[in-house]
Amino acid sequence: MKIRLLTFIIGLGLLTLASCTNGDILGIGMGPDDDRASVKTDTFLIKASTIKVDSVYAKTSEAALGEIYDPLYGTLKADYLCEFYCPEDFTFPSTPIDGKIDSVEFNIVYSSWTGDSLVSMQARIYEITTPLDRNYYTNINPGDYSDMQKPLGSQVYTAYDMSISDSIRNIQDMDDDNYYTPHVRIRMPLEFGQKIYDATINNREVFKNQQTFNEFFPGLYVTTDYGIGNVLHVAGSQMRIWYTENYVDKDVNGNDSIYPRRTSCIFLTTKEVIQLNRVQNSQLDQLLTPNEDYTYLKSPAGVFTQLEIPMAEISPKIKDRRVNNFALTLRATPEEDWDYALDPPSYVLLIPKDSMSSFFENNKTIDEITTYYTSYTGVYKKNNYGQLTNEQYDDDEKRTYQFANLAKLLNYQLQYAPDENLILYVVPVTIQRNDDYTSSTGYSTKAYHEMKMSGATLRKKPEDLEIEIITSKF
Repeated sequence: MKIRLLTFIIGLGLLTLASCTNGDILGIGMGPDDDRASVKTDTFLIKASTIKVDSVYAKTSEAALGEIYDPLYGTLKADYLCEFYCPEDFTFPSTPIDGKIDSVEFNIVYSSWTGDSLVSMQARIYEITTPLDRNYYTNINPGDYSDMQKPLGSQVYTAYDMSISDSIRNIQDMDDDNYYTPHVRIRMPLEFGQKIYDATINNREVFKNQQTFNEFFPGLYVTTDYGIGNVLHVAGSQMRIWYTENYVDKDVNGNDSIYPRRTSCIFLTTKEVIQLNRVQNSQLDQLLTPNEDYTYLKSPAGVFTQLEIPMAEISPKIKDRRVNNFALTLRATPEEDWDYALDPPSYVLLIPKDSMSSFFENNKTIDEITTYYTSYTGVYKKNNYGQLTNEQYDDDEKRTYQFANLAKLLNYQLQYAPDENLILYVVPVTIQRNDDYTSSTGYSTKAYHEMKMSGATLRKKPEDLEIEIITSKF
């Protein structure tokens, strides 16, 4: 009897499911007719194209420095202008012997690089003579701010410094006196540091606040004027003034012992002061030529991919239905088959075209309503020196940028501009999660234009641009 009852229940369930399926519409008839919900899937084709980006908003203490050529993504040259942070009422921590400075150096501190680590490059620095404006777009002209006729110093370097031994390079303890941080050191004129020290004694108004210090010393322009094939990813910059002090210490008997000791005073680039990054991209014609197969991404600046969502087709078909799911997958091709080919961006931001400027300028948070981000899910096939390895890629479907559900974005557009096609930019970004509490997530997420070099080729054949929109209605 129990077996017959179970068979009857299963058969009734299958009959109910079959009776509720009509084409691509599934009705869930678990209540009265007025409460019944229908779920529907519609398919549309979006458009994709490559757009040139003359400049991006880059308010950051990070930078790119150098010049490199890629057979696909063209040439990029990057440099920067920077102020230095100075505490209010600054004084030297101790007094130089006879009030004399020993030496001055400028250090370019970098975290990594793109390109040939052993190619010779030359960095050169110039004094900024006109205080910097808070215009953080990357199409600035350094000549508007700097005296280009009077370089303060230069240095030939390679990104991988062969003079550093493996034993030093492998030290992990940052408190170790021999801990190595990759950097380029440029000697500056001695009188430059002497001028700053003398001002701490004879012109205290200079150090009243950051503004008065910037008027006295507006900063430095850092560029390269020799070599092509490498771009440093600059984490920060510092100006270091070395001098000798009379150091007082206790001897074994507890008596004061005075001896000369070399020490330094450091001025840093920080988020509290201005840094202007310049990025010049050229030879982008092959990326911008319309084609039926691919679109492109290149950072910093360079090119974005533009997507056009056909709201003029979607709105009449969806009508008063609610969008429940709209997944979007952007599929990338493998990296190019040459040494030092660019890696795909680690993260991309999806943002409406008309919102991009205000989003970055106002330091907004990603809201997952009109702005979304995702990471690259593929396998990078280069080693730490930028050279191709024999590692095999996973299958094509795993080289993607996947947005799991953009339903809120589409519902927002349907509510406020249902008849206007939705234009979205795909933008390479750096992602930062903050600890401040927002809603149930416990953190907020912000995006900044990617200042590291990257490049990706995205497929745009019809099968790559077909989207499914799942809607429901009660």
